[in-house]
Amino acid sequence: MLSTDQIVTLEKDMYKVARESYAEEPVMHPQIFKVVDGVTGGGDKFTQLLGADRLKEHSTENEDIDFHSPVQGWQAWVKYRTFSDGVNFSKNAVEDNVKSGQIGNTLKGYAATWGSAIRNEKEIFGANIFTYGGYTSGDAIYLNSWGNETDSSGNFIYDSKPLFNLTGNTRTTKGGGTYYNAISSGSLNPTNFETLYVLITNTNAYSEQDRRIANKVDTLLTECGADALMANRICNSDKLPGGDQNDLNPYKGLVTPMEWGYLSGSAWYILKKKSEKAQWHNRQKPVIEFFRRPENRGYRASVDVRWGVLLKPGCWRVMGRTAGSYAATK
Repeated sequence: MLSTDQIVTLEKDMYKVARESYAEEPVMHPQIFKVVDGVTGGGDKFTQLLGADRLKEHSTENEDIDFHSPVQGWQAWVKYRTFSDGVNFSKNAVEDNVKSGQIGNTLKGYAATWGSAIRNEKEIFGANIFTYGGYTSGDAIYLNSWGNETDSSGNFIYDSKPLFNLTGNTRTTKGGGTYYNAISSGSLNPTNFETLYVLITNTNAYSEQDRRIANKVDTLLTECGADALMANRICNSDKLPGGDQNDLNPYKGLVTPMEWGYLSGSAWYILKKKSEKAQWHNRQKPVIEFFRRPENRGYRASVDVRWGVLLKPGCWRVMGRTAGSYAATK
């Protein structure tokens, strides 16, 4: 039988190994989303307040200032989702290994796989925010109801539209303007890059009240493989890729190429990384428990971790996509 002190020590060792395993390889989601730690509760709700639109020009001396109340814009929700795993160990398997001094190695070995699994699950979740972003019937990854809070946008982002919407499915701002941020098809090449870049930084460079704003982007995000190689050519070549006139490359240095192996669907993206409008909330670090089962005097080990993604009003404005799936559902 393991003593209470032994169990506590084994839990600490498992957590240490899981943490080290998690950090073995770099992860992409903190480079794409703005990471927010220290959040609490089952989720959160963000309410947008529309700021000043145009200033009034006074036409007479001593003319009064016009005062008005702030106007509410959109509301957005984030749900802190729980992910877990557990494993059974028989009484004999544990206590025989205690005598041979192997149980610690066994548990630490299993904890290392949890570290890898957590890293993998976060990367899958983050990438799927992009991969599922064009589905015209939405996806549950965007449904953020929790507790008594009901996400009124359902399986879409806050305005009941897909994260990436096509020209035939435009979204409407509070100012009444209509916009789209996705192009249904097109391979990654200089011409198509320019089309999407102009769509984001110029055509969509308007506030929720349709006032002109600066809308800068800094990243060309692709899957690994051929698109990643082309992205590097577009962003870093001195000469225009694929050109036959030896022209200088006007796209060099505009954005930084990044590849994410967890993306799928053959889409490519231009975006503002770590934007305030696309946040990754870490609700709970991994918690590992190792405990005795009263039913059969065996042992169990478990891990659980919590996080959520908050897509704030205007998130679509700082990103755009070409190609990918725009089917009703996955």
